[in-house]
Amino acid sequence: MTEDVRGPAGLRFTCQGSGACCRAGYTLGPVEDDIAAGLDAADLGSWWPAAADGWSEDRPGPDGGVVRFLRQVEGACVFLRPDQLCAVHAHLGPQAKPAFCRLFPFSAVRDPKGVAVGVRPNCQTLHNQQGAEVTPERLQEVAELAQIAGLPRFEPSAIRVVGGRGVSLDDWLHVESLLLDVPAAEPRALFKSYREALATAMPGGWSPAVASTYDVSWRQLAGVLHARLKPLSLQPGAGPRHERVLAVVSMLDRALSRPDSPRISEEVGPQITQAVQSMVVLKVFAEMGSFAAGMGLFALGVEVAAHAWPDVEVPSAAFGPPFSMWHDLMVHPAVVDMLRRQSGVLEELFLNA
Repeated sequence: MTEDVRGPAGLRFTCQGSGACCRAGYTLGPVEDDIAAGLDAADLGSWWPAAADGWSEDRPGPDGGVVRFLRQVEGACVFLRPDQLCAVHAHLGPQAKPAFCRLFPFSAVRDPKGVAVGVRPNCQTLHNQQGAEVTPERLQEVAELAQIAGLPRFEPSAIRVVGGRGVSLDDWLHVESLLLDVPAAEPRALFKSYREALATAMPGGWSPAVASTYDVSWRQLAGVLHARLKPLSLQPGAGPRHERVLAVVSMLDRALSRPDSPRISEEVGPQITQAVQSMVVLKVFAEMGSFAAGMGLFALGVEVAAHAWPDVEVPSAAFGPPFSMWHDLMVHPAVVDMLRRQSGVLEELFLNA
């Protein structure tokens, strides 16, 4: 790959081997043809009995054909060992695993400047440690894996920033570079710096919010989400996806019934900043209709995850798991669609954070 590859400065990650990303709720496919051929020829049953009856399941492909996904056994990848590590990795080496396995928790998108790389905040161990700094060589490897797994292209003619206001894609890429230069900080301070950066970069400037409705906005959004998820949590179900619904409903119950606002430890700042910067560089915010709405959704997750901790100050280790669980559920299309309808309130949340 000869095009430029970039990522947020100071991007860090080291896999902790939790096995969470090998369970249902994460997309376990598709498996590229050469990897599938290698697994078919590997005599799996002789060293991994769980795969003796087959390792894959067929699903309809986007072009009308059939694609292969990793088979799930009791809600987990067929190759997940009891110690939460990968049997294929152990017996055949990392190169024998599908590209999407080797890519996680990284993600990438192609834009006019090249390939942008970030991390997905739904990794269960991403927020528990800073990990090793991602080198330029690792960024290049991620970009190549993304090319195999499916590298989306981001090239709209304009980017909606807030309300009806937007900028051209070229102008947005300049704004993006300014946002990525904002130093790490706890969430409210980080969003304040983002608004200040937008005020200097947006044509016509940026009007600050005239009244703080932050607490009203996030509680309104949490109530809407709770009303949608609570009935689902009461239905019979099992498996990681249902467990995530139950966990998020429990978080929302606590958040909505708690009158105080817990403080988030300053140690969480680098984790939050890395996740926000990845949202910016990967343009994930566009799913909510505007940059401000995407940032508002992020702020809502921070608030709900913080309220899940019973004490008045949320330490770094306590913040990570519920925050990751929240983001894991936020990739569900029905949840995304429901929250997109609340884009105006999400924007208010960012403007008043």
